[in-house]
Amino acid sequence: MWCAFPEHEDPLTPGPPHTGYVLVTVADAWGVGAMVAYTTTRPWIGGIPRGVRIFTLQQARATGQSKAFVLDLRRIAYIPVDSDWFPHLATPGHGIIGHASETLRGELEMVVKEIFGRHPDTVERLGPRWRR
Repeated sequence: MWCAFPEHEDPLTPGPPHTGYVLVTVADAWGVGAMVAYTTTRPWIGGIPRGVRIFTLQQARATGQSKAFVLDLRRIAYIPVDSDWFPHLATPGHGIIGHASETLRGELEMVVKEIFGRHPDTVERLGPRWRR
């Protein structure tokens, strides 16, 4: 989904347009927030740590993407669901550019739970909603 994924240098403000993987949405007293995992089309260099998943072109196409990509479940933005953070929210399709199968969603959810449960210090937390 298109979002304004925050950058390392300014983790509390919307960043440039970026594709992210929405892990979950949460409604609370402050409105609706989304936890979004980082993606990149840059090739991964080096060993692949737990929480990093590389999608080949064929795998990417199965999710609706046109390029191979890397999903980093250790880099999570917790951001408000509004037009500042999701600039295509009011457009047809709402900025959604792909879908994960139920099987894939389950696999990714298990990895996220493991990382947050066993290795929370490895998670880079970006976005203003972590501060609530």
